[in-house]
Amino acid sequence: MATNRLPIVSGDTGNWGTVLNSFLSYALVSKTVTGTPTASAQAGALSYVSIITATTYTIGFANNGGNTTGNETVLANATSNAIAITLTDATAYPGIIHTIKKTDTSSNIVSIYTVTSQTIDGTIASSTPIQIKVPYVSLSLASDGLNWYVI
Repeated sequence: MATNRLPIVSGDTGNWGTVLNSFLSYALVSKTVTGTPTASAQAGALSYVSIITATTYTIGFANNGGNTTGNETVLANATSNAIAITLTDATAYPGIIHTIKKTDTSSNIVSIYTVTSQTIDGTIASSTPIQIKVPYVSLSLASDGLNWYVI
């Protein structure tokens, strides 16, 4: 049952999981785009998802299977340990957006660092990270070419 749509309320009885998984497998893959890309799923804004449990993770092309759009969503499961995530260099990739979500209910913290002296909303996060302590909270961060901003 291949479909490229979301499940229908009061419909798709018994098939919600199948319909949703089919939609996500279509929506979360890189697409070939001709012309000037825009910030959309077609242009790859939702093109790469990393699911991590390791104590450290660096967002970037080398760690995300060669994703060249730059945008990455990180699902951080800190059930077993705290997780330290380092963002991509904001100066190298202006305009990219990373989303980081804590996907567990543990008291372990997900910390978000920057490289060198780059900031997140004015805080030098290479030494004072932004922290996600609340279960299921996510932050989206956008690069302006110099620093990061929570959006």
